Amino acid sequence: MIKQNISHLISVIRCKRNAIKFFKKRGVKFGNNVIIYQPKPGMFSTEPWLVTVGNNVFIGIDVQFLTHDMGTLLFPEKNFVICGNIKVGNNVVIGMGAMIMPGVTIGNNVIIGARSVVTKDISDNSVVAGMPAKIINSFDKYSQKIDLIKCGGNPRYWQSLEEMHKLNPRRKK
Repeated sequence: MIKQNISHLISVIRCKRNAIKFFKKRGVKFGNNVIIYQPKPGMFSTEPWLVTVGNNVFIGIDVQFLTHDMGTLLFPEKNFVICGNIKVGNNVVIGMGAMIMPGVTIGNNVIIGARSVVTKDISDNSVVAGMPAKIINSFDKYSQKIDLIKCGGNPRYWQSLEEMHKLNPRRKK
């Protein structure tokens, strides 16, 4: 038990120190400019070699990539496990706590909302959210929404990070 705990602790430290290197050693294929926020050793499931991540991908906190279906364990006589590749395209943001299920392909220019469960392929230029994830917007319309906010067209949002940070009471002056 102590040996397992030490082994897990070493994995956590290595994962935090250089997540991309850590996961590449386990078989995940990464493109360029991939950022994983607060990575955890088990986030790419038990078959990490089935996951491919494209270029310019941002993976939020507590995202999970599931490459297998444990339901088959209830049928030991079938001696079968369902596994599936996961492919993430280029220019993708995966929101905090999202879950990507086996066999899913995520297209290019995609935003996945926080806590979404992606059970089916997502086409290029989509914004998806929900459980299960569904298209809620196009990438272009989302870009237009950002432009509107930047111009002050929506008072619910801050127009700049600098303006927002000025209000931080812990900010050093």
